[in-house]
Amino acid sequence: MALRDPKIAIVDYGLGNLFSIERACQHAGMKVTLTGRGADLQAAEAVLLPGVGAFADAMEALRERQLIQPLKDLAGDGKPLIGICLGLQLMMSESHEFGVHAGLGLIEGTVERLPGDETARPGAKRLKVPQVGWNRIQRLTPEEWDGSILAGLEAALKASDALEDLTGQMKGVIDSARSGDATQRAEFGTQLKELAQQLEKLVNDASYQGLNLLNSTASKLSVRFSDKATSKLDIDGVDFNSSAYFLNTAGGAVGATLISTAEGVTSGVLGFDTQMLSAYNFDNALALASFNARADVAIARLDETISNLQSKAATLATNVAILQVRSDFTAEYIGVLESGAGKLTVADLNEEGVNLLALQTRQQLGIQALSFAGQAEQSILGLFR
Repeated sequence: MALRDPKIAIVDYGLGNLFSIERACQHAGMKVTLTGRGADLQAAEAVLLPGVGAFADAMEALRERQLIQPLKDLAGDGKPLIGICLGLQLMMSESHEFGVHAGLGLIEGTVERLPGDETARPGAKRLKVPQVGWNRIQRLTPEEWDGSILAGLEAALKASDALEDLTGQMKGVIDSARSGDATQRAEFGTQLKELAQQLEKLVNDASYQGLNLLNSTASKLSVRFSDKATSKLDIDGVDFNSSAYFLNTAGGAVGATLISTAEGVTSGVLGFDTQMLSAYNFDNALALASFNARADVAIARLDETISNLQSKAATLATNVAILQVRSDFTAEYIGVLESGAGKLTVADLNEEGVNLLALQTRQQLGIQALSFAGQAEQSILGLFR
């Protein structure tokens, strides 16, 4: 494979964030072709197989476009073939998503559902389903967090992860709309409205024991580590309601308050110049160019929104780390104090034992002295007999 300007083919089979992947490849200096033809895949130096959606639908789309065998041939020839998201799942032997469905069989293995609340075995760790985005490594189990002040911060962090997932899905819907017809774009607009509403509901539901750190800057959590006034940590809440959550490319809030309709989301939140995504006529080059330009702006807004969210979440994560360190220190300090108190108790008991032994010794010496005195008296009396 050439070291400069490699020729990359991105498989276009109707499912996938094609334009995002295309721009990423172009930014890296690659020559990119979007194609649904097997011959084009053979001519490329490497092939990217993206995918968004259900496993069975994706396999059916590849089958309809007669791309299954060309993809298998590529793998057999040793040509680099990279699966992205659902595309990687398609390379497996089969998937258990909504039934059992055969995959490309390029990688031996099965795509199985993560153990969510309704599917986890007793005692097994339950995971968020769908599982999207990054995960955090946690040293403590959820049971160990329960009932502690750390759980409130953890609730806010988990909600932040979910907010990022939903916002990322909005980006995916916008990218998918670039290649959709008017009917599909109308459905995409409805999906965007639903995602925005779920964001709002999630923020309002992110409470722990009555405290919500995500729906108001007036929310505040103060933790005192000792009786000293300065030994405390103040954690300020953030406002992730829709009017403050969505940002423009300059980092300012777009003030989105109308998210009850698809038109309100696409125009107010995302900045499309018409209210409906389906209003653009893709047969008209100018209309198509206008749509793509607006889509770029919308994705840039969502990127700015995600960046701000990650920054706020990082602050929460730092506070969690601080509290964890202080919690560990307190536990160890209590252990030291208990150990010291135990040693003092032992010392006190030892002192009492020594005093008791001295008393007993004095008593024994006194008795012995009386005994000696008695014996001496009897000896003197014996001299007068």
